[in-house]
Amino acid sequence: MRITVTMDDDVAARIEGRRRRDGQSLNQVVNELLREALRSGLRTPAAGKYRTETYALRMRPGFDATRLNQLVDDLETDAYRER
Repeated sequence: MRITVTMDDDVAARIEGRRRRDGQSLNQVVNELLREALRSGLRTPAAGKYRTETYALRMRPGFDATRLNQLVDDLETDAYRER
């Protein structure tokens, strides 16, 4: 299959360096790198349990933690007005 690919300069330089080092053609190097990348994508590490660390918020008495979104909205509104 023939395909046109636009590479970033740093990627092209690394491929060219590998091509010269190994004495291979551009096609050989690109195909080899693509195969390696595709193989590594098939092996995914086993996912462990996702854990989050919890801790007490220690809010001041009378502070309503369920209204934090309202506080954020008010702060964003104030910041917008200052602009």
